[in-house]
Amino acid sequence: MNKLFRSEWIKFKTLRSHWVMLASTLILSWGMLALAVGFYDTEPDVPKEALNNTDALLGAILGFSTPVAGILLAVLGVMAMGGEYKSKTVLPSFSAAPIRGEVIAAKGIVLAAVALVTSLLMVAVDVIVGILWLDQKGFDIDFGAANLLQAAGGAVLYLVALALFGFGLGLILTNQSLAITLAIIIPLVVDPALAALIPGDWIKQVLPFAAGGALFAPGGTENVEVWQGGAVLGLWVSAVVIAGGIVFERRDLGNTG
Repeated sequence: MNKLFRSEWIKFKTLRSHWVMLASTLILSWGMLALAVGFYDTEPDVPKEALNNTDALLGAILGFSTPVAGILLAVLGVMAMGGEYKSKTVLPSFSAAPIRGEVIAAKGIVLAAVALVTSLLMVAVDVIVGILWLDQKGFDIDFGAANLLQAAGGAVLYLVALALFGFGLGLILTNQSLAITLAIIIPLVVDPALAALIPGDWIKQVLPFAAGGALFAPGGTENVEVWQGGAVLGLWVSAVVIAGGIVFERRDLGNTG
């Protein structure tokens, strides 16, 4: 198994597209942080005192950058598996290790580890820069803020989960473009649309990304507690990855492109 991990890590790090996607994730997320914090107090009709709320301030720091980074990491997750189809290396890769489940596990663990490190770096910079910037602007927030650890830790978990969600789609679909499209529109369009169109709070409690957003919302959301959001998102992502593993185990790799 150690040989598989080394092999998958070598394959991952030698593809320039993976590093481009990771760099894009960091750059765009920090850009969203700059926009959210920079324009936080520019509403002319809202008094500054009304904005001086710890949860709202943490929401500005993590509430915009995290979803953007999550979508990009989901795309990376698709690429981690879909690249095998695109480059037509899927058959030799899995022929070298006939137990497909072990290869899938190795790929998933390498992806999760990379997503974890990237997420920790992103969130750490978000928190440090965001708090110092908002403090400089005169808001009452510091590194001992209530719900800070929960929101920051939840953001990291959310990002790793999104990467694995994309990985599961990459296992299910041999068409990388279609898998990437779904990895983008499901969290960005489908999930919010269903939450808005279907009446009742219950729908927000069962949709993966509507509920999962409670992970990085300080204290959870109005309808979903932090632990509930994590459980719902985890179940959905696990289902996608497990389904992907089953589909992949039964796939004829000789007819994938």
